[in-house]
Formats: sequence, C-alpha cells, structure tokens
Amino acid sequence: MDSDIRRRFTFLDLFRILGGVLLLNVILSYSLTGTTTWGYAGKHLNPRYYLSLINQSSQEFTIDRLSLYNGTDSSLPIYVSVNGTVFDVSYGRDMYGPGGRYHLFAGHDYSRLFVNGCFKNTDQWTSDLRGLDKVDSQNKLTSWIHYYTDHPQYWKVGELKLPELETTEPPPICNDGLKFPRY
Repeated sequence: MDSDIRRRFTFLDLFRILGGVLLLNVILSYSLTGTTTWGYAGKHLNPRYYLSLINQSSQEFTIDRLSLYNGTDSSLPIYVSVNGTVFDVSYGRDMYGPGGRYHLFAGHDYSRLFVNGCFKNTDQWTSDLRGLDKVDSQNKLTSWIHYYTDHPQYWKVGELKLPELETTEPPPICNDGLKFPRY
C-alpha cells in the first residue's frame, strides 16, 4: 500500500511542470504586453541573425555587391558598412530605406561621413579617410561599429573589401561649414 501512495517523481513530471510554467509565462506575457516575449523583439528572435552567424566567415562583399542591399529591392535586406564592417540594418527600413533620413548610407561604406559628418559635399561620400585625424577617426568609427554591433536589431553580416585608393589625388576636404544635415 505504501508503494501506491508514494509515487516517484519522474522525468515526465518535471517536463510537465516546466511546460506548465512556460505556458503560464507565455499567457501572462501576451496578456500584459501583447507579445509572447514580454515585448522583446531583438535580433535573437530573427532567424536571419542565426543564418548570418553561420555564414559570417564567408560573407565578403565588394562595392558592387554591397550596393545591391540599398533598400530599393524590398526582397533584399538593407546593409550599411562602417570602415569595411557590413551590418544588416533591415529592422530600420523606415530610416535606411528609400525616403528614410539615413538612406544615403544604405548599400555603401561612407566611413568618412561617420567621422566628419560633412554631408553637403558629395566628394565626402567615401570610405577614404586620408587627411582626417587618425586617432579621432578610429575612435569615431569604433564607436559606430559598437553602436551597430550592440544594437538589439542590427548585426554584423560580413566584411567589405575596400578598394585601393589612388594616392596621387589629394584627399577630399570638407569646407562647406555644414557638418550635419538639418531635417
């Protein structure tokens, strides 16, 4: 009789308890936040993020290939490059897509703009960092790379092979007085 009364705790019991707790969590989350993830919508919920981790070492971009990911084709993701590091910014399609305030960066590596913010002169729309303070440039670019890396909805997808610069031409100079665009 004692063996009938005392039932052993089995793995199946543990599985049922954990499943019940998980179900309760999902129900509470949905009823309080309207999502099953307590409002979290970060990159770890996006399957493309995991695919990029798998393919990250093989993702090498050329200027021409990167230009395809500028947001004009809605079937493709939107990529931005900072000093040769390419990030998927598709979550911000309203900002990086056509008509968005940062569409200029989509499908390009305009590292010089990330450093000096000289948007008015189109000769500044380049990855050419010659003529800029090296320490300041590196600090600003590192800051931007950290921004995209740490952003909950953006992630690194690969590297851009930057073209060799012709050293015979002088570096572009920002002398228009407008450092950042006005909206």
